[in-house]
Amino acid sequence: MRLSAPFGTRIKRDTRVFFSFNGTRLNGFEGDTVASALLAADAQLMSRSFKYHRPRLGLTFAGDDAATLVTIDHRANCFADTETLCQAMEVTSQNHLGSLENDLGAAIGLLARFLPVGFYYKAFYRPKGIWELWAKFFRRSA
Repeated sequence: MRLSAPFGTRIKRDTRVFFSFNGTRLNGFEGDTVASALLAADAQLMSRSFKYHRPRLGLTFAGDDAATLVTIDHRANCFADTETLCQAMEVTSQNHLGSLENDLGAAIGLLARFLPVGFYYKAFYRPKGIWELWAKFFRRSA
């Protein structure tokens, strides 16, 4: 699933780099970013959204896309579209309960019509003082 030459001039197609994504061994080329190697391996789903656990795919690949946030070698919140692929790199997806594909946290989507954008910023402040209890829950889930 790669474009043929002359596209991909930054990668060296004769040098393979092996890495793992969520425990599955994959390979890319020297010069690949983590995101480009994942896409070439047909692993389009990289993470889940923080709040609603919606599936996230690469969007802009411009270095500021929250959809490409992954954990690389135990460093959380790395942008997969700017991190250069290294030999034996361990990449894991983020923001899911269970597996990336079958996220239990995505069940909150069943309530989506009742949860407008920014819903908890104003919905959990009454009665007075209740926010501290809700904040503990939100921090734990984060």
